[in-house]
Amino acid sequence: MNLRITDNNWSVTFDQEVNSNADKYLLGTYSNSFVIVAVYPTGVPDSWSQGGSVGQAISINNTLAYGTKKELSLRILNLLEFNSVSGNSYQLYYFPLDRLGTVAVKVWEYQGTTQNVTNEQLVAAIERDAVLTVDLSNIETKLNAICAYFGINNNPQQPTAEETLFFLFN
Repeated sequence: MNLRITDNNWSVTFDQEVNSNADKYLLGTYSNSFVIVAVYPTGVPDSWSQGGSVGQAISINNTLAYGTKKELSLRILNLLEFNSVSGNSYQLYYFPLDRLGTVAVKVWEYQGTTQNVTNEQLVAAIERDAVLTVDLSNIETKLNAICAYFGINNNPQQPTAEETLFFLFN
C-alpha cells in the first residue's frame, strides 16, 4: 500500500441514512483508489457484524460495468482499495442487506499523494485523523477495525483478540 499520511487527507463524500429495502444506492463518483466506508445500523443486535457490500462501477460505451463487490462490517471503518481505471473516475454503489433496515452510511475518499507507507502507519493515521469522528477509544473497536482491514472476521467463531494480535504482528 502506497499512501502518504498527512493531516486531513480524507474527505467526507457521502453521509446520510439509507433504507435497506433498495437493491443499491449510489454513494458518489470517485477518482482515488482508496475509500473508507462506515455502516452504522439502528435497532439491530450488537452481535450482527455484516453490513452489506460496496462495488465499483465504470461506464463503458454508456453501459455500467460492475467490478468485484467488497464486503463491509458494521460499526467500524472499512478501508477499501479499488482498481484505478486509467485515471478515470468510477461510481461506488452500496448494496445493503435487507434485514438491516435503516443504516447511516459514511464514505471518506483519500485526497493525499502517494509514497511508501506501511499498513500499520496507515491504520494509525486513520485512527488519529481529526476528520474521522468515529470513536475508536477502546481496544475492541480498534482490533475490529484492524481485523476488517486485513479481512479477518473477529467474532466468537474466529480467533480471540490475543490470537489475532499474534497473527498480525508475528
